[in-house]
Amino acid sequence: LPIYEIDLHLHPKWQRKVLDYIRHKLPKFQLIATTHSPLLAQQAQEGELFTLKRSSRGRIMLEAFRGTPNQLLVHQLLLSPVFDVETDESLAVEQLKKRYETLKKRKDVPQEQVRLLADQIDQLPQNQRSNMIYDAEQISLLQDIKAELKARKGE
Repeated sequence: LPIYEIDLHLHPKWQRKVLDYIRHKLPKFQLIATTHSPLLAQQAQEGELFTLKRSSRGRIMLEAFRGTPNQLLVHQLLLSPVFDVETDESLAVEQLKKRYETLKKRKDVPQEQVRLLADQIDQLPQNQRSNMIYDAEQISLLQDIKAELKARKGE
């Protein structure tokens, strides 16, 4: 049974429940559904989530999601390669931070302007979430790289 954009017009609360509802009501059905909703994708079990990707040659390829979507937090799935989103911040916040990073590196920009942007960023809610998609070995490697970069910066 193919359903295109199964989440279309569904409240987020129902997006989280629709797959279980279908599984319960139609246990013998094979369901193929498309979605752009991380809330719905999060309900998929291991081996049930796939993405369509376009290769550099223009071919469409089907890729299986590695992992168990229904064990991830929504932001983890949203920030995974499935959705190809770099941040869960608003576009305005993302642009503010990019502007700050750009101006901070320039010598011709008054420091007061850079400080004002830094103050605006400091007033924003802080992202305290972690992305547990990485395994312990990857996290350890990233921490080692970070420590090495800090050490070199201090030289």
